[in-house]
Amino acid sequence: MAVRRAQDCGLGTGANVFLTKPALADLDRLLGTLVDLRLRMFYIAVAGFTPTARGRRYEALRPDLADLLPVAQRVLDESCLLREQWGSLESHTEAAWVRRAQDGSWPAAETAYCTSAYHQLVCRPNLDLHTGTTGIYRRRHGNLRRDGAQAVLERALARRPHLAGTALLPRACALDL
Repeated sequence: MAVRRAQDCGLGTGANVFLTKPALADLDRLLGTLVDLRLRMFYIAVAGFTPTARGRRYEALRPDLADLLPVAQRVLDESCLLREQWGSLESHTEAAWVRRAQDGSWPAAETAYCTSAYHQLVCRPNLDLHTGTTGIYRRRHGNLRRDGAQAVLERALARRPHLAGTALLPRACALDL
């Protein structure tokens, strides 16, 4: 409902989907919902490890390569992002990245896909707004409910945005140990 309301207001919509072992059982319904929502784009990735207490709890839910191979083509059919990874899952496992690092064939750094400066913000379930990304929360700008959404957003946007075009290291999909 929130996506449809945002679209009705003329806002762009998208989704980040992180597949877990339990989610794979209901993948057809998930993909159907994403398509029905007419999102501008959606990102389907494998749930991976983050160096946080929450990330460590999710480790048991992370799918293995054998879990992902049967669904890779369905993901490729629906999503335009991460096509290289989903098209060759075997070459994007942790073991494959370790081999590249050991034999010196690590790919050159890639450039960011974004073509302008942007603000990377995370809203936590308690409505605290931080600069940061999933599992890595940097500066806290306030709480949208307690401190007022307008004031918190103004503080967040007053900070210098990230610069596009900065080097990004290739990111390994965490598929096996």
